[in-house]
Amino acid sequence: MTESLIFKPVTKDNFELAIKVQGEIFPHDNGSENIRASIDKKLFDRLYKKEHPFLTYWLVYLKDDPIGITGLYPYFSSPKDVWLSWFGVRSPWKRKGLGQKIFEWTKQEAQKRGFETLRLYTYPEEDLEAVAFYNALNLFEEPYTLEEETVPHKISIFSASLNGKPVQKWNNKNLYMKEQIDLETKANTKQD
Repeated sequence: MTESLIFKPVTKDNFELAIKVQGEIFPHDNGSENIRASIDKKLFDRLYKKEHPFLTYWLVYLKDDPIGITGLYPYFSSPKDVWLSWFGVRSPWKRKGLGQKIFEWTKQEAQKRGFETLRLYTYPEEDLEAVAFYNALNLFEEPYTLEEETVPHKISIFSASLNGKPVQKWNNKNLYMKEQIDLETKANTKQD
């Protein structure tokens, strides 16, 4: 694929499409409240004000087709790190090198904002495709076990340096996964 990707910030005008794309890529995980909070200050303040300075998403287009989504959010407690949020490519456009292009664009966006490490989490036993993708990108992987008593999934954290220095381990700092799972459950209940 030699055509250019277009990255459009998620706004009030396109957030319903963003939720649809996220739901198609992650059919078992409902990120609608995360995406909604990125454009709704009151919701953001209620859900994230204590942990995150911002939450932002982009819809990714190839020509007029929304092919994916990507997002970023940091924690106040770790200001040099930024986390990848709801990153993915819709099925018809997978295995064409587009995921890597979106990932690289997102890394550059994080670098522009002054972050030193890009991190993400995934469920290694449930998403083998994502694990293979992140391993192919040579990301540093470590297990996350802090919340294993309250979270029903094994979690791996993958990290990439944004400044050329070796990646510092996350070392099991709190990710508030229980709160995220509760938020997804609440969003699913709203849809029913």
